[in-house]
This record gives sequence, structure tokens and C-alpha cells, in this order.
Amino acid sequence: KTKHHFELNSNQKTAKSTFRFVNKGNVPVEIHDIATSCNCVVSEWVKKTLKVGEIGYITVVLDSEKAGKEFFKELVIIEANTAPPFHVLTITAEVEDVNNQGEE
Repeated sequence: KTKHHFELNSNQKTAKSTFRFVNKGNVPVEIHDIATSCNCVVSEWVKKTLKVGEIGYITVVLDSEKAGKEFFKELVIIEANTAPPFHVLTITAEVEDVNNQGEE
């Protein structure tokens, strides 16, 4: 999976999703860096070389307060010793304002 959609309400401050991947190549894989398009998304991963066939995980944590929008799309860019060297995870989210429901 390379995409995840969060549905949050305005009382939720953070949400987390974990991306699972398998090294299906014929050489060990090493993630050099992970960058995000917003400071509202933080990535976590085990910084080790994955042998052929080994499973790895990248966890992304979304801070809805830092995002400050009702709908948004952010990118998580992974740099590794692969061909191609860059891979993109897409994070989208909708934040429903539960504090103002029914007021008009």
C-alpha cells in the first residue's frame, strides 16, 4: 500500500498508520532518509538494512493541529538504495469539526 486516508474529528489530535513492505529485490535495502511535505507528518522507521525477503515498516504520525485544514494531502518521500531511489507514500485526511455541529 502506498496511500492512506485518515478520517478524523476535531477532537482527535493525532493519528497513526503503518506501511508494511517486503524487500523483493536481490540485494539488501537500506532506507537513507524519509522526508515529509509538512511538519504535520512525522515518519518513524527502524534504521537497519533489510535483507532479501525481510519485512520493513514505516509508520507515519499525523498531527491534525499542525495541519490546520479540513482536508489535506501530504507526501512522504522515501530515499533508499533502490532503482528508482525515491518512493512516495501519500497521506490524505479529512477533519470533521464535531464542536460546531448543529449550530446555524
